[in-house]
Amino acid sequence: MTEYRRHRLTCPRCGRVSCAELPAGASSGYGPRVEATAALLTGGYRVGKRGVARLMGDLFGVPINPAGVCGLQHKTAAALEPVVAEARAHIVGKPVNVDETRWRQARTRVWLWVAVTAAVTVFLIRSSRGRKVLGELVPGELGVATTDRFSAYAHLDPGRRQVCWAHLRRDFQAMIDRVDAGSAGGGKTAGVCASLRGIEAGLYTFATTEGVEPTNNAAERAVRHAVCWRKTSGCSRWWRRAASRTGTYWAC
Repeated sequence: MTEYRRHRLTCPRCGRVSCAELPAGASSGYGPRVEATAALLTGGYRVGKRGVARLMGDLFGVPINPAGVCGLQHKTAAALEPVVAEARAHIVGKPVNVDETRWRQARTRVWLWVAVTAAVTVFLIRSSRGRKVLGELVPGELGVATTDRFSAYAHLDPGRRQVCWAHLRRDFQAMIDRVDAGSAGGGKTAGVCASLRGIEAGLYTFATTEGVEPTNNAAERAVRHAVCWRKTSGCSRWWRRAASRTGTYWAC
């Protein structure tokens, strides 16, 4: 980092202030390393804006305030927009694990969606938990999707879907633990069995299609970072900040 100090003088008669010019090629503001470090600390390590500002001063001697950290986040998000677009294009047609979790945006409940492939993970924040968001998350032909049995995925062709066996295992254990323990008259048990009959073709897709996982644990692990962030930061106050968060760290 190079610091330039420009001498300023004020005319005692007219009050006009004159200042020396910067050398040719000199620019003001923070460089790419400071910007990248701020983005990594906020997005990768979930450090708050004030914490990042203090850390930058204590470790690197870089003076910056919390507002400046936010500005660097937004710059990084804008720079990574082409990368995010490329990542979203990459997941089209590939086996993908999909999940969603609660988020808060300007004190309103919204949803954070995630799509995980073998090489790329993409996140998307939307106000809806409905099926239309799936078309935005994967902007093209959807490959075999490993999901839970949430209604937003009910429209998927069972032959092009893998139902999460981790969720099924919990459901089967719940059947055993109920008072009616798997009895034919158990309402919840009968409901689960009826729903499984409708998606029977999606129970064993992983056994016949290469690259398909039997559970959506990969998606649940991917949103774990966001869940921890949600508990410590209170989520996002503005949509612009949400775009910064999804654009900097979560498209990788």
